[in-house]
Amino acid sequence: MASTPLASLPRDCWLQILECLPKDDLNSLSRVSYELRASAEPFLYRSIHWDWEHPQVHQILLLLRTISERPELAYYIWHISFVWWNVGSHKGVIPIPKGKLDWAKTMLEFRPTLRWARKVIRDAKFTAILDTKWIRRLNDGDAYVHATLLVSQLHNLRSLRLDFSFVLEGGFPGEMLYHSLFGNAPPGVFTQFSKLEMVDYGSNLPLTEFRESARPGKTSQFIPWFHLP
Repeated sequence: MASTPLASLPRDCWLQILECLPKDDLNSLSRVSYELRASAEPFLYRSIHWDWEHPQVHQILLLLRTISERPELAYYIWHISFVWWNVGSHKGVIPIPKGKLDWAKTMLEFRPTLRWARKVIRDAKFTAILDTKWIRRLNDGDAYVHATLLVSQLHNLRSLRLDFSFVLEGGFPGEMLYHSLFGNAPPGVFTQFSKLEMVDYGSNLPLTEFRESARPGKTSQFIPWFHLP
């Protein structure tokens, strides 16, 4: 950056500019030089908002791979939103969002990442029943357990919005947090959301479509959210 006019900008001014840039521009800047990449990366990763109508398992795995290889990047992520925003406009029975991908091919592509993910689950020291549940869903390419594993590594998170389907599809986020706060998970394996300022856990549930068959599972998944700092 020393050879460009950007070098003459005060650092505070430069950071304010980066904060206002759209993600595509930040991504382009990060490819220009090592110096620009170091400046742009914290803003490139700061906010992740993915529409959960069609869960992007491949994107989640890409980010998990990045974090497994460069754990420091997890601290740049402040805001996560995995929500089906326009679920209220859906006509008829509300389906549970599911990710679609060629899992056999994806398993080969992300073999080291899946090995790392299984180690995270083992290191968390779940009960045998929960350990089996998490590993099975992980090996099946389940979007909900992969997304929860991603969130579990974000120790610097400030806001978290999760779709109603997380509550119905295993309750993994609440299960993870319950184990982190009240279980025997070793320190640091899972986040305890010590910096979380806002959480929305399934508030987009379309109540008009809530049926007897759609139960939220264990109520213990809700308890830990009321014990955050």
